[in-house]
Order: sequence, then structure tokens, then C-alpha cells
Amino acid sequence: MAYTPEFVAKIATKPEWLSPNEKARTYATKEGWMYKDATPGARPELLVAIPGLSDIIDRDTTGNVNAANSVELLFEPTNVGFTRKSRRRYALNIGLHESVTVKPGATVTFSLDINGANTAAANSTGGDITADLSPATLLTQTFTSNTTFGKIQFDLPELTSTPSSLKIQLGSPSLTITTGAVTDLVDSENISMANTANVVAINGLDVSIVG
Repeated sequence: MAYTPEFVAKIATKPEWLSPNEKARTYATKEGWMYKDATPGARPELLVAIPGLSDIIDRDTTGNVNAANSVELLFEPTNVGFTRKSRRRYALNIGLHESVTVKPGATVTFSLDINGANTAAANSTGGDITADLSPATLLTQTFTSNTTFGKIQFDLPELTSTPSSLKIQLGSPSLTITTGAVTDLVDSENISMANTANVVAINGLDVSIVG
């Protein structure tokens, strides 16, 4: 089936009413745009029903699979947000464009560098507690065989006191795969991601969490 450029552009964009934090928890599936909230174990919620969405966004306006887009993991700055888990515990969320699954027998570990120049945290009296974040240590998230996910959540180390300000700047290269490979991931149409996938497109991004 052929699609107009306007149609493809419209449905391939996450719903505009979502905040950056919400976009970081939203991804495309065969049913449409799916939202996964911060509640542990919560089932994803279908926000916008678009049958075949994850397949359609892989195609060009003639209906053929777009070889470049269909094999690329997309990490857009607007799809990076955070979750406040408690007064001292936070997590960074990176939303994918569509859900992917780890191939049988494979394991994929993503690492995130938060050692940007502007990463900083302060307590209620203005004292510097940036060291609590261990910014020189990469954050990691591992997905095991047959796991399907649409976002990558990185837990920040628990702070020693409630912050009055907390800002994360992603370092360079900010996002990498340290175990496994991009090719160990397939989308909902069982198309393997390619080695050319851009996994460092969000370097230098600032995420203001508190203050």
C-alpha cells in the first residue's frame, strides 16, 4: 500500500500532547502508540490505536520497506525524560521509536554516560552532592534473551540527601552497547537492527530534574 508523505510524517510522530517525560515512555507497536508508566509491573497502555503502526513507519511512501529507517534504533532528544522514584532516587528514561526484542540466546547491555560538564546536584543548603551521582561511572541496563522493550531506564545512584537542584548532562559518547550488539535486536516485524544504528545521538543533552 502506498502512503502520502503527509500521512507517514503524521503517524510516525509521537502524540504531540505528550511531555518529554511521557514521550520517553511511549513507543510504536503493531497496535499503535503504547505508553508504559513508571509503576513497576504495570501493563503498557494503548494511547493511540493505529493498526500496523510499527510496520508502517518502517516503510516509504510507496509502501516498500525503507532499508535505512527499518533497521535503525532512534534516540531522539525529545524522547529522553526522567522518573522520580522517591525524594532521593531518580531514573533517566530513553524512549525508543518502536519496541524491540532481544534475539533468543542473546543479551544486550546499554551504558549511559552522565559525565557531562554540567551534571550537578546540590542539597537543601546549597552543598555540592554531585559526587553522589558517581558521574564518572557509566549507568547500565541489561536486557536478556526474548525481552521486549520500548524504553531504556537507567537508575541514578541514590542521593545522600534530598536535592534542591539536580541536572544531568549526557557525556560523549553518551549511549553505547557494551554487551551484545545492535544486531541482537529485532523489531515487531522481526527485522534485525543494523550495525549502522545511531546509538550516540543524544550526546550533550541537558535533563533538568530538580530546580
